[in-house]
Amino acid sequence: MVEYRSKTSLAAAAMRDMIIAGKVQAGDRFDVRRIAAELGMSITPVREALRVLEAEGLVLYNEHRSISAMELTVEDANELYLLRSVLESMATELAATNLIETDRRTIEETHEQMVLAVRDEDPARASIANRNWHFAVYRSARTKFIEPFITRLWSQFAWSTIWNVPGQLERSVAEHHAITSALLAHDGARAAELMREHIGAGQRAVVDRQDEAGRGPQPSREAAGRP
Repeated sequence: MVEYRSKTSLAAAAMRDMIIAGKVQAGDRFDVRRIAAELGMSITPVREALRVLEAEGLVLYNEHRSISAMELTVEDANELYLLRSVLESMATELAATNLIETDRRTIEETHEQMVLAVRDEDPARASIANRNWHFAVYRSARTKFIEPFITRLWSQFAWSTIWNVPGQLERSVAEHHAITSALLAHDGARAAELMREHIGAGQRAVVDRQDEAGRGPQPSREAAGRP
């Protein structure tokens, strides 16, 4: 039973990563047999993992019983950004209070990784560094419930669209630098305010732009990540 649950968790984690990375687009069908073969397991834990993702709002069982990644409307994305703004700014403020030396090093190192990726014009690498930096901050808050909720919000949508907005990579780096400086100075209120502004800028760059185009935000196949 423990082994079975672990396989289900492993499959769920793998498919979440596929969605976040843009490897499975909104509306794309999950090939259960192929995924099971790639993960080296039977179909049963993969199907159970898809039920977990359905409960999380990541996948949809349609009337023909096929399974696809959930398509989000602009309204959905706006709500996600609203929730992110509240929870992530809260975690950032707590992080400023609870920072220890290893946290400081990790935050600085992941920020530097993103700086280098942007300098090298490598959006895929920048996306990974971006995620690593954000969660280095949130883990530093040392909360039991907030970080898992943030993780779920990040899993709801593939945010690779953000890197298609001209200048967004450079803006994100500058915003990360300001937040990092406030964190290292243990200025929680300032760090939280800057994080809210950072998330709001991402919302304007992605959601408003897609709204003007008359369609919901769709991820790119070239890169993954979010501001």
